[in-house]
Amino acid sequence: MTEDVAQLNVRMTNIENMVNEMLMLVKGTTFSNSVAVPTCAYTFAEWLLHWQEKYKRPKQSGEVYKWNLKRITDNIIPILGDIPLTELTTDHMQDFINDIPPSNARDKLTHIFSGSLRKALDLGHLVRNPFKAVELEKNTSVSYPVLQPHTQLKILWAINNPKYLRMFMFYCCTGFRLSEGLSINPKNDIDYFFHKIILTMPDKKNKKHKRIVPYLPSLLNDFDLTSDTLFPDVTADGARQYFYKLFKKHDIDACFHSFRHTFISCCYHVGIPIKYIQKWVGHTSVVMTMDTYTHILTAENTPILDYITKLKSVLKL
Repeated sequence: MTEDVAQLNVRMTNIENMVNEMLMLVKGTTFSNSVAVPTCAYTFAEWLLHWQEKYKRPKQSGEVYKWNLKRITDNIIPILGDIPLTELTTDHMQDFINDIPPSNARDKLTHIFSGSLRKALDLGHLVRNPFKAVELEKNTSVSYPVLQPHTQLKILWAINNPKYLRMFMFYCCTGFRLSEGLSINPKNDIDYFFHKIILTMPDKKNKKHKRIVPYLPSLLNDFDLTSDTLFPDVTADGARQYFYKLFKKHDIDACFHSFRHTFISCCYHVGIPIKYIQKWVGHTSVVMTMDTYTHILTAENTPILDYITKLKSVLKL
């Protein structure tokens, strides 16, 4: 009886070894004490570059691809790049994240970590995603909420006054601050031949006195361009109050300045070069545009995104 048991154990061991060898061929893994151990030869740097090139580049505009690659090469690789992918731990990533203050820039880096390691897990290069256990301190920096595509559609549906509908579209499609848009004189500040809005109101932040923003004629279709202002019967307080009440009623996390963030993020999303976005919105630094104002948008179509996509095409950017 003891001999039969011994023979059975030998047979079971042989079967287990055969199964392990077959799985190793299929998944590229070896096994130790019945636990799968990936044999992936990538370093984290090699995997990030491979992931970005093969899986992300086909989905990204050239501008988004360029800036994500810059974040990978400038921020992540110098610190974590040499670590073998299979030896990357939650502690490695937690230490990295802890050294970066909560900010929009940190949010973009965490998006890269999460996406790249999730793909490695899906492909069998990892047993678990080490980033999943990382604790993230809440970002409390002053950054106004961006309007994701589904929120843009929700607001368009909720606005019940034509003048505020025009205002919403205008600000989300130009990136002007509230006071800047209210100061525009259709007779003097709009070049109808070259389709440019010329802002001459002094900018308190960068001291510049002139900014030029391109537009498509369709944006001004419903405006009275014979008036002295684009919004003759709207005050700054009135606009803020209207949208404050609308956002509160429909449980939307936003404010009027969110329209400016939305314009910049939409431009970035459709692939307009960052140097043009910076120039249009009047930032003195491209870093300010990228790290504070650009947010990651979901892939949906909205009238605002459609407009900015057409603007990019007309300008041949």
